[in-house]
Amino acid sequence: MWENFKLKLYLETTTFNWFFDERKGHEDVVRIFEAVRDGQFAGYTSKYVTDELDKAEEPKRTNMLSLIDEYGIIILSPRTGAEEVFDYAKLL
Repeated sequence: MWENFKLKLYLETTTFNWFFDERKGHEDVVRIFEAVRDGQFAGYTSKYVTDELDKAEEPKRTNMLSLIDEYGIIILSPRTGAEEVFDYAKLL
């Protein structure tokens, strides 16, 4: 039953920043991205995060956004996350 189970990780804006930050914790973040690429975890981010990444200066902007394709991160649309839960909660 659990052999096809994959934990899902939501990667928020600072996670992308830490990938390129050489301070403490950088290596752990790189390992997270590698684990997503290797299929150990399903990696997700959102349109809200990509909008934030778009505001970064070059070349950091391009470098951070390239991680999405390079590591197979799925971008969630605004309707697949918190807004959907919020809409459901309004019905209760």
